Amino acid sequence: MIKFERVKEVVAYENRRLTVFDDEVRRPDGQPGTYFRVRYKNGTGGAVIVPVLPDGRMLLLQIHRYAFDDASMEFPRGSARANEAPEETAAREFTEETSLQATELIPIGHCRPDTSIMQVDAAVFLARLPAAAEEAVKVQALEAIESHVWLTREQIMRMAYAGTIRDGFTLSALSLYSAYLLCSEEAAGSTLALEFPSNLA
Repeated sequence: MIKFERVKEVVAYENRRLTVFDDEVRRPDGQPGTYFRVRYKNGTGGAVIVPVLPDGRMLLLQIHRYAFDDASMEFPRGSARANEAPEETAAREFTEETSLQATELIPIGHCRPDTSIMQVDAAVFLARLPAAAEEAVKVQALEAIESHVWLTREQIMRMAYAGTIRDGFTLSALSLYSAYLLCSEEAAGSTLALEFPSNLA
């Protein structure tokens, strides 16, 4: 395998939430070097939630993101606590951010939004909601959530194409949800046949 091999783990900075490493490594050409990576204190886990009403509309939150100092349209998400299962993370974060509870949480995949330096592997869940959830949303202002909106999948896909949605977690979750719907429809019609290149199987 062609890879960067870690020779020594080196902590460059840490605080209560994350650790920044500047590890000593052996590069693929055999020469020594360093490699920068970031990991949350509670590990690599997290969850992204795709909330869906019975009529198919989905919930997006408008959140002010400090790093870019602008508003971002996103699905609810958050990092895991110590020893917390993905389903527990999803249920907790969803309720914290929206005051809602899903009638069912269905795992539909995982996303790693920056495999170069961020050690984050977020589980993605479809959250089925009752119709009453539309009027029951109460967003969490303490997390800089400014507002919310219910939109069809087509509307959200158009927002993604137009560049209105740029959050990597949300774009990944939207792709996984679309794949979930496609595969579910094909499986229901007994036409599902997933084929992979031989080097990826």
